[in-house]
Amino acid sequence: CRFQRVKNFYNNLAVAKLGNKWGVIDKQGEIVIDFQYTRLGNFKDNLAWAYTSKGVCYINPENKQVIAAKFTKAFDFQNGLARVVAKGKYGLINSKGQYVIKPKYTFIEQFDENGLAIVRFGQSRIRYGVINQSGNLITKHNYKQIRPFNEGLAAVKYKGNYGFINTKGDL
Repeated sequence: CRFQRVKNFYNNLAVAKLGNKWGVIDKQGEIVIDFQYTRLGNFKDNLAWAYTSKGVCYINPENKQVIAAKFTKAFDFQNGLARVVAKGKYGLINSKGQYVIKPKYTFIEQFDENGLAIVRFGQSRIRYGVINQSGNLITKHNYKQIRPFNEGLAAVKYKGNYGFINTKGDL
């Protein structure tokens, strides 16, 4: 035990912290990427987000920058998509760094087992919706609140009352 922190293995690689820096190790504990990052994400879809002096980028297991450092915050890839933040707004990119949704939401939740994510939008009037993995908004109304899906339904608040939506977005 020589690391301050370790994350789970993905694709036989784990992100670990040694001193104040993050790097990557293999299952034998050998260093794959030197401990040089202040923050580092997990290798999912063969890419990990990394904080650099120019912003957050995505690197491959060879420590090559594959997606440029143009984000202020980024998240692990999930089913070929990653949530990113640029200019204070959340968007989605694919593994080539192309926007599936340009940053426009004030928050995007992690995708659930249904392939759906709750999104928040608006400035003075905060509203919620649900997007699918194609980036399409599947809800037909702007809700005041949406709770996570459970058994195929999500509780929503609409016009002061509560109801449920299904995984197709129908009230």
